[in-house]
Amino acid sequence: EENSQLDIGSQQSEDALA
Repeated sequence: EENSQLDIGSQQSEDALA
């Protein structure tokens, strides 16, 4: 579950950059 949250955070960071 913690891994899933980390993945989401990574995706959000990329979205903010885009």
